[in-house]
Amino acid sequence: MTQQFPDLKTEYIKTEDFQDNPTTLTYKGFEYAPNEDDGPDSKKKTKMTWKQKLKYCLKYTYPEIATDEAGDPIMGNDGKPFVNRYYQAKYPHGYSVKYNFEEGSLETGSLPLFKRFCQLQPTEGERITLLRTGVDKETKWTVTRAKAGVPSAPPADDISDDELADFART
Repeated sequence: MTQQFPDLKTEYIKTEDFQDNPTTLTYKGFEYAPNEDDGPDSKKKTKMTWKQKLKYCLKYTYPEIATDEAGDPIMGNDGKPFVNRYYQAKYPHGYSVKYNFEEGSLETGSLPLFKRFCQLQPTEGERITLLRTGVDKETKWTVTRAKAGVPSAPPADDISDDELADFART
């Protein structure tokens, strides 16, 4: 009889894993993932162009000059074209953010999640807890420093009222 389960070799974490489920992970850092065409050596069954993947990019990373629904440049109060806040010249087609954890990587273009990480400013090796609530445009993310002694990903029924209060912040 085998007594030990095999290691789960999952490289990527999905945003759905955090839906209504506070999960504690060990933060390693982040990197920008450029929005580019899937290459011929891509393992994906359906290859996509960078234009098809724009909806997965971090908002305000493409194009450089903000445009309205008609494609005309949006002008600032000074009469100059408004530059998108997160645009970076080295990523001309936009980018998403790849969050690296000891447990795996999460690549997403979620602006609310990016803003939460910018507010928290976690350091490498720090234990943080992520929680996603809501769906579509009502999605809210909570990113907090993990408390010592709180288990990773507790079942929703086992969370105390005090612990739930920590996740009420948006």
